[in-house]
Amino acid sequence: MKRAVAPNAKQKRFHNFLAEHGCFECGAPAALHHAIGSTGRHNKVHIGQWWVIPLCYDHHQGQGGIHGDLGAFTKWRRCTRKKIEKAAFSFYAEKYVTTMEDIPGEVIRAIADYRR
Repeated sequence: MKRAVAPNAKQKRFHNFLAEHGCFECGAPAALHHAIGSTGRHNKVHIGQWWVIPLCYDHHQGQGGIHGDLGAFTKWRRCTRKKIEKAAFSFYAEKYVTTMEDIPGEVIRAIADYRR
């Protein structure tokens, strides 16, 4: 198992931006969910600290949450976990880029291309 990678300053600003928006599904206060873990890479690009989404307890760790059977994601029937995570990242990345600062293009492309 790889050692956790702490977020850099730019990534922390993105994390703070996400936390302010609340849960992706319901808007409740949220914690951050790492889609592939903090050490995640794709196409040799470190995306682990970028590919995070805000989720409340129920939508994150609850029975029907992202780590469960996905039953709590009522707006996303018949979608896979990765499809939900990609959609959430795209939604917040678009808002972030227009209001704050850039997410590296190689990160956005690597997440869009992720197929596991």
